[in-house]
Amino acid sequence: MKKPLLLFLIIACFILTGFKDSPDFKIRVAILLDASSAKISATGRFKIFAPGKLEAVAIGDEEAIYMIQSGLFGLKMDGPEEYGDILEVKPLGDSFIRVNNRTYRGEIEVRKRNDTLLVINEVDLEEYLQGVMKHEISPAWPKEAVKAQAVAARSFALNKKLKNIGKPYDLCATITSQVYGGLSGEDPRSNEAIDETKGEILIYQEKPIAAYYHATCGGETADVENVWGGRLPYLKSVRCKYCKNSPHYEWEENLSLLEISNALSRKGISEIESIEVYKRGGTGRIAKLIVEDEFGKHIISGNQFRMALGPNLIRSTLFKMKEKRGRVEFKGKGWGHGVGMCQWGAKGMAEKGYNYKEILKHYYPGVKLEKGGVE
Repeated sequence: MKKPLLLFLIIACFILTGFKDSPDFKIRVAILLDASSAKISATGRFKIFAPGKLEAVAIGDEEAIYMIQSGLFGLKMDGPEEYGDILEVKPLGDSFIRVNNRTYRGEIEVRKRNDTLLVINEVDLEEYLQGVMKHEISPAWPKEAVKAQAVAARSFALNKKLKNIGKPYDLCATITSQVYGGLSGEDPRSNEAIDETKGEILIYQEKPIAAYYHATCGGETADVENVWGGRLPYLKSVRCKYCKNSPHYEWEENLSLLEISNALSRKGISEIESIEVYKRGGTGRIAKLIVEDEFGKHIISGNQFRMALGPNLIRSTLFKMKEKRGRVEFKGKGWGHGVGMCQWGAKGMAEKGYNYKEILKHYYPGVKLEKGGVE
């Protein structure tokens, strides 16, 4: 067995068994990427450390503000002295750290990356979820739907942690991972759902699953193979009759060929002459399109097309289109990539009396729920 694989398996085993014993597991979230500076303050007392130095390089209280920037050879704070490539900010007592006026639980790490900063929030998993939930689902929805979201988000975070072993952080704080707002983004209703599912994760083949989710599937979720490639039995397409009340169940958009050409220009496509469907997946979602410009025909995946034009315009790949007089009319269903749990479907299931375990079992077939026992 190759050493990197052996190391991965050892660490993966430690992460999973360690998490089972103590759900207060640490997650590292990149809250700022390629920042020019970071303003550090706190709600109370805090210390800033430079690795290798025995004493804190700065001690502050609720009145203190430190501006950290990247120097020629290291990080610096409001002065010419440089402290190496990493600074650690630790709260004292019941204080919370602020970064650019946003408040976070846990500790903050600032890293120099060339001429910019990478800022990481290291926080307990359950507290990380508290900063995620309000941004990913409405806390006012039925509690069973919110609890299903909590388990999915917890599983997603641990899956990412396993995949990013050896990297500086586990997840980003944006839609590329899960939207995370720190302490500022918490809500007591979603916090309650987290507490009531504490430590529960979805498992497949003894590992936390990639518990993807999306707003509205439009009647049937997508097979992951048709969206990003790869095969995962628990991310197969399932029927969903519960999201029809979603405001995103059906949508329409009308764009000119010029607007589409501009959006696809980064993919080497010039002024478009025509566009047509090349292949659909089993659920009717567009797998591939043929786009023709003056240089010939280009094949582009449905997901690439959607992301290039903007996911708030082309809300899903489950659409039909009609080209007429230099414009394209899109008529579609659903909002999001379609993989995994349909959030509006989860809401609909909860309203019909299903509990969170039944919701998760429906959208992630074949998985187990640790510390709860879905079979």
